[in-house]
Amino acid sequence: MFRQIAASSNQGIVVIDGKGIISFINPSAERMLGLRASEATGRPFAGILAALRPGAAPEQPEAMRDTMIELKNRRFIANYIPLNPVSGKAAAMITLEDVERIADMEAAVRRESFARKTIAHSYFEDVRGSSRSIREAKRIARGYAAVD
Repeated sequence: MFRQIAASSNQGIVVIDGKGIISFINPSAERMLGLRASEATGRPFAGILAALRPGAAPEQPEAMRDTMIELKNRRFIANYIPLNPVSGKAAAMITLEDVERIADMEAAVRRESFARKTIAHSYFEDVRGSSRSIREAKRIARGYAAVD
């Protein structure tokens, strides 16, 4: 079941043993890293380990979350998650998210929000006047704005 879940994930997922040897790599990680599972499995994963945990031995069990790394001239947000397999041998899972993909998704969300007109085009400071009615209208509007 793990392989099916990992294969459908947009995140790159790499599982390594306690010596930093790749035991699993999903299709997203293959694309991100330019590796094929058939070539990568059984080989050291030193490049990503070094970027994630400079100077650390693969046996160290410290988790790292949301760490920005650069590999092959691309930026990723990476997570290093120690695993405790049934065999008792050290292992870890590394997940990767392509920063460029995240930026593209954020831009799409902003375009959609703008198209739906859910982004303010004016600000309270743009409203001129200081009469009691204007101040009251701003107060009420701020109350509505605070809800979102």
